[in-house]
Amino acid sequence: MIAVDLILPIYRPHEKWAEHIADAVAPLRRTFEEKGWSLHLYLINDGSPETCYPPDALEKIRLAAGNFDFVSYEKNRGKGY
Repeated sequence: MIAVDLILPIYRPHEKWAEHIADAVAPLRRTFEEKGWSLHLYLINDGSPETCYPPDALEKIRLAAGNFDFVSYEKNRGKGY
């Protein structure tokens, strides 16, 4: 089986960020499942305040992605971290 890890760093996301991610990940997940592949989404909070990521938004993404982890850094580390 092919397994794909998708890592998406986010810093101070805009208002509709969760909807955009869910709308993009759901069809990708379906396509992968049709091929017998697995997809795991890692959403990385790169130093934004925790209030930027309400539980209902994270749940929306979890439902769309299936395999999903949310990782949070206190300080913005940039793309190289």
